Amino acid sequence: MPSAWPLYERGYEREAIVNLYRFIDWIIQLPAELELEFRTELEQWEQEGRMPYLSTIERMARQEGLEQGERALILRQLARRFGEMSAQRQARIEALALPQLEELGEVLLDFQSGADLDIWLDETDA
Repeated sequence: MPSAWPLYERGYEREAIVNLYRFIDWIIQLPAELELEFRTELEQWEQEGRMPYLSTIERMARQEGLEQGERALILRQLARRFGEMSAQRQARIEALALPQLEELGEVLLDFQSGADLDIWLDETDA
């Protein structure tokens, strides 16, 4: 069975290889047992870290998911610490980029009140 490994070893990006295999699939389909063997080998190769696993779009989606998760966690922590949050304060937190969210996640334990959060947000916007 032809393997994708030589393509990876030659520096082809995953997206280009996937597109090539989509074209091949369009023209000819592998028998079920060879398809399973190919997918198993490909997954093993990816898990061993010998090639980039995610395409650009997949990396962007993962990054967005990380930001959403971080944002949701911080909002829950702040709500638990200071009670219900105003819509304006929540909107300001939702507008933060991931590095700012990470910083907020570290400093929020130092806040004594919601006013400390507002001061931090004002300084971050500057």
